[in-house]
Amino acid sequence: MNINWVLSLNTNDNELVLAIGNPIESGVEEKYARPKVLLITQNLKCRKLSNLVLNIIRILSAFHVEPIRVDELQFSDYTRILMFCSLSILTPFRYDLALPYMKFTEHTRTDVVKTVHARLTTPIHRYKVSSPELQITYKYPDNILDFSIATLIAGLLSSATRQGYYVRLVAIHTLLILSYLAMKSKTTSYSEEIVKMLKLLIHDTVSWYVKHVNSIIEPEIAEYHYMIYRPTVLADLRVTYEAISSKIDEALEKERMLDVINDLALPEEGSDDDVEKVFGSMFRRIAIIGSSVKRIGKSFTHVATVATEQWSPLQVAIITEASHANKLTTLYTQNVLYQRFYEELFRREIIEKYSVKLEYPRVKYMFASATDAVYIDEVINTVLSDGVSLILAQGPVALALKMYVKGLSAGVESILI
Repeated sequence: MNINWVLSLNTNDNELVLAIGNPIESGVEEKYARPKVLLITQNLKCRKLSNLVLNIIRILSAFHVEPIRVDELQFSDYTRILMFCSLSILTPFRYDLALPYMKFTEHTRTDVVKTVHARLTTPIHRYKVSSPELQITYKYPDNILDFSIATLIAGLLSSATRQGYYVRLVAIHTLLILSYLAMKSKTTSYSEEIVKMLKLLIHDTVSWYVKHVNSIIEPEIAEYHYMIYRPTVLADLRVTYEAISSKIDEALEKERMLDVINDLALPEEGSDDDVEKVFGSMFRRIAIIGSSVKRIGKSFTHVATVATEQWSPLQVAIITEASHANKLTTLYTQNVLYQRFYEELFRREIIEKYSVKLEYPRVKYMFASATDAVYIDEVINTVLSDGVSLILAQGPVALALKMYVKGLSAGVESILI
C-alpha cells in the first residue's frame, strides 16, 4: 500500500511524532473509498507535547474522553483511545490507525506489547514520511499552535457523513480565525504554519474529501440532499492549491474580521469562478449573517440566537463584531453538542489565555428541544426575560419561528430570520 502523506509533525530533533496520509492501492482499481491513515509514533509521549495531545484526544473523541494526567498515559493508551475515536459511533471521525514496526528489543516493554496486540492497527514498516504537503516542526509549547494542529487533524480525519462534513467546516472556520489572530495579534511565532494549515484543509476538502463523499452509494449519501451547502456540489470544481493560497493571503490583509470573511465569501457580481464557488460554499452563510446585522446600523448589548451545524468560534466572532454585543445567549439542540463543546474549548484555550485583537462576548448556552413545543416556549421566555435586544432566528424551524413570534410579542428591538 502506497500513501500520499499530506501532513507530518516532527520534533525540533527531526523525530516524527505523527503523520496523516491518503492510501493508494497501486495498480489496483479502488472499489471503495479508503479513509485516511493516521500514523503515530512513541514520540507522542514527549512531555512538551502534552497539551497538544490533550487537545487531540478531546476533539477526536468528540469530548467523550478527558484524560486527567496526559503525562501518565502510555503509548498503548494512546493507541486504544485513538482506535476508539475512529471506531465509535459517538464520534464523527473515520481513519485507519497505523503503527511503525517496533525493534525486537522494544517488544520486552509491556506498553509496546499491549499496543502491538491491539490487532486493529495497521503496522507500517517504512514509516519515513517523505515529501508531505505540510511539515510542521514543533520547537516549543504554544497554545495557539496546539489548538491549531488539533483542529487541523480533526478536519483531515472527519468522516464522510453529514456530521463529519460540518466538523470539517467548523475546523476550516476556526483555522481562519486562528490565522487572523496569528497575523494580527502577534501572539504566536507560528503564524505562517497556521495559515498553511488553513490552506491545506481547504485544498484537501476539494481535492480528496468531496470525491470520497461522492463515492458513497445510496442510501448513505441521501443525508446530503437536505444540506444547504452539500459537499458533493464541489466534486466537479477544479481548484489548485495556489489559487486557494492566493485568495486566503489576499483576504488576510484586511484589518477587520468582517472584511476578511466578506472578501472570501461574497464574489463580485457576475463572477463564475470555481475558487469563488469553493469559498462561497464554506463561508457565505456566516458572511450573510454578519452583513445583515451590520446593515441594521446599531449596537446591541445582548444577542440571542440558535446554534446550527455551522456554529463555530468564527460565527461567534462575526456576530459580535457586527453587533458589538458583550453577551450572546445561544440555544442549542443535541445535534450540535459537539459544536458547543468545541466553541467552549476555543474560548478557554485561546480567548481567555491571550490578549487578542478580537471582539468576543460572554457566551451562555441553553439547551432547547427541537420538537417539544412546551419546553421550547419555556426556554425562549427565559431568554427574552433577560433583556435581549437582537434576535438571530436560525437553525431548526420550530426554534427559529418560535423565537421570531415571541420576539415580536416581547417587543425585541431587532429580529433577523
